[in-house]
Amino acid sequence: RSFVRSFVRSFTRRYRGSLASRAASLASLASRAASAASSAAARARSAGDAGAKDARGGARRARASMTPEIQRLLDMRDPAAAYPLARSMRREITLHVGPTNSGKTYAAMQRLKRAGSGVYCAPLRLLAWEISENMNREGVPCTLVTGQERRVAPNASHDSCTVEMSDLSKVMDCAVIDEIQLLSDPLRGYAYTRALLGLPALELHLCGDPRVVPLVRRIVKSTGDLLVVKEYDRLSPLEVSRDIVKSVKDVRKGDAFVAFSRSAVYDLKRELEQKSPHRACVIYGGLPPETRSRQAELFNKPDSGYDVLIASDAIGMGLNLNIKRVIFTTMSKFDGSEMRKLAGPETRQIAGRAGRYGLNYADMGIVTTTKKADYDLLAAALEGELEPLTQAGLAPSLEQVEEYCELRPEAGLVGALQALSDSAKLAPHFRMRDMEESIAVAKLLEKLPLTLADHFLFSIAPVDIRDSMVVNAMMKFARVFCTHGRAGVRLISLPPARTPTAPHELQKLESAHKCLDLYLWLARRLPNAFPEENLADAYRTATATAISAGLQYLSLLSQKRLARAKQRRRGFSATTETADSLATPVVDALHPSAVHDAFTAVLRATKDVEDERERAGLARIDAAERKAASSAESAWTRNAQRKPAQRKPGKVHILRDTKPSPKKTTKLSTTKSIARDASSAERAESPPPSPSPRRAAASHLKPSWL
Repeated sequence: RSFVRSFVRSFTRRYRGSLASRAASLASLASRAASAASSAAARARSAGDAGAKDARGGARRARASMTPEIQRLLDMRDPAAAYPLARSMRREITLHVGPTNSGKTYAAMQRLKRAGSGVYCAPLRLLAWEISENMNREGVPCTLVTGQERRVAPNASHDSCTVEMSDLSKVMDCAVIDEIQLLSDPLRGYAYTRALLGLPALELHLCGDPRVVPLVRRIVKSTGDLLVVKEYDRLSPLEVSRDIVKSVKDVRKGDAFVAFSRSAVYDLKRELEQKSPHRACVIYGGLPPETRSRQAELFNKPDSGYDVLIASDAIGMGLNLNIKRVIFTTMSKFDGSEMRKLAGPETRQIAGRAGRYGLNYADMGIVTTTKKADYDLLAAALEGELEPLTQAGLAPSLEQVEEYCELRPEAGLVGALQALSDSAKLAPHFRMRDMEESIAVAKLLEKLPLTLADHFLFSIAPVDIRDSMVVNAMMKFARVFCTHGRAGVRLISLPPARTPTAPHELQKLESAHKCLDLYLWLARRLPNAFPEENLADAYRTATATAISAGLQYLSLLSQKRLARAKQRRRGFSATTETADSLATPVVDALHPSAVHDAFTAVLRATKDVEDERERAGLARIDAAERKAASSAESAWTRNAQRKPAQRKPGKVHILRDTKPSPKKTTKLSTTKSIARDASSAERAESPPPSPSPRRAAASHLKPSWL
């Protein structure tokens, strides 16, 4: 102990001064840090006060810069006042509401046919075509009006149009707006609101979902019109079946599979046709209306050889289909931004297509799934009450954009659209349309010397901004319009005269069809600048014919493979004759020369355009079009000869065969046999684009989109 005490005393005497100095230095450092922190906090407080003052000053400046004229322009609480012709009359509005297949649209159409004049406003071009043809067939002359075409019927006093093309300047006896619940759609709702508020018809019939009744009541109350609501019940029962479709052996005639992507549709089509004797039609949103109509016709005909339908939610409206059972392959979909569960209204709209009244399976419709886990979701979606719709869509007009740009010339079209969509003052039951895509297109064209009206026109054109081919076509049309004042249809990548033999070729044809639709849309509004409407229409018809032929060709390949597989299991050699005898016969098949005839019409239309140019003193084909034609030819050839990606092993199929084929049978040997035994009729109908027929068959069996 004494040693420890002596050591501590000596250590303390020796290091007392250094420890004290270190403690003092640490204390001084702490005090300096505290003072620095306090000064930093003071500076932050002063900076925050200055920032808040700047923000308050910016807000005051913004409010000060919003003149009374701009405030009046942004005040859209009474959109009905923008339609004085309709406000000058007290319309009788009848709202027909009920579930799918309840006869509500039929009742409204009967009144329209008896009226002296009228218009039918359709949600889809396909439905507008169907109504126009039916009315003309029944002796009621009807003119077809869509964004891309106008077919005038002699002595017609009735029109069938898409809702965006409804004429608000012509007084009529009767008007019908179908699928009125779409007035709450974030993209197209403004067109339904415009038709509801502005159609000058003595009688206005609205057909739609019961969820829309409170919203329509509120809108009609502001217009002063008379409203009558008629409710309808479903004409045939709809049963949710517990019989899950687990394999191809469970598939029956009249079934309709629902998938929510293009790749899933083709995947299921290939799997079904290769493992069963069924032949499937396909319908999805990317298909041209002409092709969708033909696919629906093939499915509805009992002796066509096509007895199963594979479709997306595009069958939810606009088509009368002979469906016995609707089968959901999934209860989730990608809505453009995220994967989400199907909403109740979406599920009911699609499921209601089963058991259509007046068709073969009108006794009862059935709906089920391919997964047991989805059954409860399906049953819950079809039961109970749905929430009512609360808001209708609005959109800024060209007049409002022009007035805003007069008040603020520095804003331009992009600034005007952003201000009118973000700062507009609306009533609680209205909302502004989602202008994101229109603003994106307007920004792409911002540097071109376009007038404000032309800039606005191009920004609202039907451009799929997710499709690079369509965006490039729009940019070419706009540039040539600015430099030459005249744009031809041959500026874009036009398809060659052949039948597609693989899904990725079909996808490119669908994009080409969208480009031709865009040209026709512009030709309807700027006929002097886009004068080749007949040539574009001929190309569009040929493209739709090629797509239909391609779908038929894919079904033929799958059926041939199935027939040869049966022959091999029986121990016979797989010849073309035996495969043809076992394949499902097709009664209403496209003629082998259908694609050739359609593109022959394109050549005639091209000659007419070149002759007209020559008479006007212009070149039959200018340098830009010649360059586009050469690049398009090489691009389509390169696309056809590109080797598709191989299928990944262990892919999960939507349907599984209960007896899978032996593993020793490879796809490569099957592909070789299909290509080797292809009949001359197949080759005449759809010659393979590449020199190797083996590659053409493999492009179908192992498509790149997998």
